[in-house]
Amino acid sequence: MTVAVCAVFAVAGSVWHPAQASPGGEPAASRQTPGPAATAEDPLYEADRLATQAETLFMQSRYREALELFERSLALFESELGPDDIMVARALNGLAATHARLADYESALPFYQRSLDIFDSYYGADNTNTNTATLLNNLALAYQETGRYALALPLYRRSLAIVDGLAGRERDAAMIQRSLAMLHHGLGDHERALAMLDQAIDIYEQSPEPNDADRALFLNSLALLHSDMANHRTAISLYEQSLNLLDAADLTHDHPTIGRVLHNLATAHRELGEHDVALPMYLRSLAIRQRAFGADHTATAASLDNLALLYGETGQYALALSLHRRSLLIRETLLGPGHPHTALTLARLAALHHARGRPQAAIVLGKRAVNALQSTRASIWSLEAGLRARFDDSVADTYEDLAQRLIEAGRLGEAMQVLDLLKERDAFDYLRSGGGNDVPEGQAGYTKAEAQWVDAYDGISRRLGAISRQYEQLQALRRTRDLNEEERARRRALLDARDVARAAFRDQMDGLFVTLAAEAEAGADDDFLRLSADRFEEHARELRARQDTLGELGPGTVLIYYALTDEALVIIVTTASSQWTARAGIDRDRLRQLITLDFAGELGSPWGNPMPAARELYDAMIRPIRAQLDDYGARTLMFSMQDALRYVPPAALHDGERFLIEDFAIALHSSEASDKLRERFDVSDVRSDGLVAGLGTVQAHAGFSALPAVGRELDSIVIDVDADGDADGVAAGTIARDDDFDRSALHTALEDGFPVLHLATHFHFEPANQHNSFLLLGNGDRMTLTDIEDSFERRDGEIDLVTLSACQTAVGSARSDGKDIDALSAVVLGGGARSVLATLWKVADESTGDLMVDFYQMRFDGGLNKAEALRQAQLAMLRGETATIEVALGAGVPADGTPDDGTIRGSFNPEGPSVGLTAGGANAAPGDTRHPFHWAPFILTGNWL
Repeated sequence: MTVAVCAVFAVAGSVWHPAQASPGGEPAASRQTPGPAATAEDPLYEADRLATQAETLFMQSRYREALELFERSLALFESELGPDDIMVARALNGLAATHARLADYESALPFYQRSLDIFDSYYGADNTNTNTATLLNNLALAYQETGRYALALPLYRRSLAIVDGLAGRERDAAMIQRSLAMLHHGLGDHERALAMLDQAIDIYEQSPEPNDADRALFLNSLALLHSDMANHRTAISLYEQSLNLLDAADLTHDHPTIGRVLHNLATAHRELGEHDVALPMYLRSLAIRQRAFGADHTATAASLDNLALLYGETGQYALALSLHRRSLLIRETLLGPGHPHTALTLARLAALHHARGRPQAAIVLGKRAVNALQSTRASIWSLEAGLRARFDDSVADTYEDLAQRLIEAGRLGEAMQVLDLLKERDAFDYLRSGGGNDVPEGQAGYTKAEAQWVDAYDGISRRLGAISRQYEQLQALRRTRDLNEEERARRRALLDARDVARAAFRDQMDGLFVTLAAEAEAGADDDFLRLSADRFEEHARELRARQDTLGELGPGTVLIYYALTDEALVIIVTTASSQWTARAGIDRDRLRQLITLDFAGELGSPWGNPMPAARELYDAMIRPIRAQLDDYGARTLMFSMQDALRYVPPAALHDGERFLIEDFAIALHSSEASDKLRERFDVSDVRSDGLVAGLGTVQAHAGFSALPAVGRELDSIVIDVDADGDADGVAAGTIARDDDFDRSALHTALEDGFPVLHLATHFHFEPANQHNSFLLLGNGDRMTLTDIEDSFERRDGEIDLVTLSACQTAVGSARSDGKDIDALSAVVLGGGARSVLATLWKVADESTGDLMVDFYQMRFDGGLNKAEALRQAQLAMLRGETATIEVALGAGVPADGTPDDGTIRGSFNPEGPSVGLTAGGANAAPGDTRHPFHWAPFILTGNWL
């Protein structure tokens, strides 16, 4: 898990002087600050004096002293001017900023919001007062610290819009831009954060009086980004420059900013394995933070957590466990159970238990971490899909590590559920990009003992949080006056209760291993480790339903589920009667490189030689399970892919002698179509207006080349019932091409309820942004994925198949996680289609048309299911043949749609040798359609019957 923790160390708010409360730097006319003649007896004079003194203490990092003075100043301003005066906002902002520095964000937020409300009321909701920018920035920081990124982002943007470009406000603009960059960093969007930070530094250097202390902050942030991008040596150099600037700025040796940079520098050294260098830096940073903020602060928790990592990496497990627990206690209390930093500590604790041979404890803590991340992912649902995707990337290893541990424990159903929690969001990210109310919910389920432990754990965490809030309320009161006897007694009782709750927390953590170890011993032979009755029945139902579905799909149907971890590729195989696992010793980095560079790069060109990568991928993905597949009599393989595996066309995997498509029909499994898998479309049920609506683009348009073969493709597939003369097509229907293919034509095809929709045109896909991804219509107009999604609401009846016979319709970038593959399928399948046929890379115009014609001929004339029809069309092209099927008189087609002997006629030879590529390399010329460039990119997803 690589959740960035920079937000904990960002500047959490700033304070400002009352003379800045109006445009032009003048105080509000009806709300005068004390003038030169004011005396100490004047309450406003005293309020101003207290606020000024508090601001000085704040800048000296003496936050608890500043808090008391801000509270007294606020009381005087409210007493003299009323609760909504602009001067009250000054004290409110200072009070909020101080609470934020003390990590008491729940106290800070209402003060910030009240201060902002006063400004908006005074200047108008659309005001551009520069102090409004400060308030917006501070409020955004507080939301960011509490993991509410979706609330922080628009506040940062509004704040930046106020000061951007204002002469003399370059420092403000740069600091806000820096905060915005670090928000993107916290969401895992490192590249965009780096660009924004570089821009912020350029803006800052244009400010009237740049200083070394500010420059040190920018360098620290820049180093943090480089470190999280694994550029640790660059980061170390930047951190050291930052420390030198702080030294030149005459900061005290125990200033919190120095503690922050030291902590980050230590982390960079630890990442490089330089533990002896990192340890004294961590210890010094921890001491600085404890002096400045106290033992119970989020900055202290971060130091404890990273110091624990160092101890764990050096084999000092007892110390590591103790420090992780202390960090977790602070984060649970101050940030809550659903915060990503809480999830980070839980994931690290899980890894530590796993390393110590405590798999049950590692599993329950991993589930707790995943469920915390699920809360965060739900909270950022309103953000654009690209940001959500980057966050998912940054936390994916937490899900995958948990799945791997569940698989090792034989708990396959739970492992698949955890992986589905991560994968289902990929599809939703594109279906509901940037909005919508359908936030996908889901949590990792617990066994009976796990649930009991989690319930007790949650109870203790809630109790600690409540005690902390009540104690802080008394502390706030204590700063304004002496407590009475009853209040002092209450304070003592809260301190006692806090000690008891903390002891209970430690006992609960200590008891975790004992409780789960006992459960494991008692239920060692139980596949689900003695799940509670409800959870057991749920998992049992899910497995039975999955196996029942596979049985109904026909003999030899197999579901293959892949889980990619840092160390290995794990394979879960489910048939109608059994379920088993296998693994291949290939790590994530090697697999991604093999797929995106070696395999996809060579497959995407008719000159490429993909065979070495095809064999290596076969060895990882298929060979560990091939013997069992053959023993079972597998005929159709349904693949559920993860990560970069989604860029793999399984048909092109090669065992050294044969391509996988030569032995099996292939389809991709999608959760969006899981409820439609068993539905069968009777191809013989021809409607009066036909089966297929064919829409295509032949002519060129701006930025898109002509597709001359599309016209022949449509005419060869569709017998246009509205056209005069002879037709050579395969199935009756309607055709709209070029200018006739407009938005209205697509709507009509959907409204008329054609069961097959064939779109032969260009498709531009921009990952993570369905608003900028579009289908090129024949008249040159563009339909975004959002438009297409809306259009599918017009459909009348079931759509059995949507074919996207275009260039690169299933993938739009070189991203290595493959989410865009699932995304396009999700849009089409989510719109109600049973299945979608699309391509993985830019395809050749001529050969695509030939394969499409063969596919439909196999489907409609041969009566084959979609997966087998596609297989036969691909095999024909692989063998340099033209696929033709004649249904022999009286010959039947089995229920599963796979032809028996006698139904395949013409030039197709099912026993023929593989040609096109030899086991040693390519021997097909660039125009030779036997090369997998021409036939492998076609991917069928969803219902394959």
